[in-house]
Amino acid sequence: MAKEAEPRKHHYVPQYYLRNFVGEKDMLLVFDRQTKEPYRSKPHGVAAQRDFNRIEVEGLEVNAVEKLMAEFEGETAPHLTNVIERMSLADEKDRSAIVNLMAAMTIRNPKRRKEMSGAMDRATRHLLGKTERYDA
Repeated sequence: MAKEAEPRKHHYVPQYYLRNFVGEKDMLLVFDRQTKEPYRSKPHGVAAQRDFNRIEVEGLEVNAVEKLMAEFEGETAPHLTNVIERMSLADEKDRSAIVNLMAAMTIRNPKRRKEMSGAMDRATRHLLGKTERYDA
């Protein structure tokens, strides 16, 4: 039996969330901040990077984080559907899932990751002092 291919395109904004903003032909209108040009794309084509959640930690599978995120999204998606259909956050479980989704999307993007990485790097260098100790 052939081994299933590992996911390589990792979304930092869940596709189930993006699907709520599609228009004609299930397309999103996307604005590229670098080129300053709009374009159309399906949800699977945006808010993703190759191996974004991939980790290299001894004893852990390289896609462990991606698999956990997929599990989280699978649990959260029905709550988003409930909120949209009911137009209400009255249900405590729905509300909690939406707050968790908002928190995840706030910290789970390339810009925030770069900022957090830089802050952690600076703090580690400050605590350890000399470059030799940091590199070790």
